Amino acid sequence: MRAKLTEVLTSFQSTLQNFQLFEIKLPSKFSQTIQNIEKFKQDLTSAEFKLQEAQQYASGMIDKAVQESGMILQAATSYAKQLSEVKIA
Repeated sequence: MRAKLTEVLTSFQSTLQNFQLFEIKLPSKFSQTIQNIEKFKQDLTSAEFKLQEAQQYASGMIDKAVQESGMILQAATSYAKQLSEVKIA
């Protein structure tokens, strides 16, 4: 576009130094594509956040399971000790 304007203005012994467009109207299809891209970016960000939440929840559940298994093992050990003491007596 700049080249075309320069060519036209040259015939009037004019030169083009700066060129700036204002209020560009894009076809609706182009505009819709930009909106779709923005929505996709938002959806991606939301999915990443949900993944992060799920990973944190899973990590918490693993920690809880490990803690509970330790308590179960301790209770089982105590019970086994009690049984062995009963057999000895």
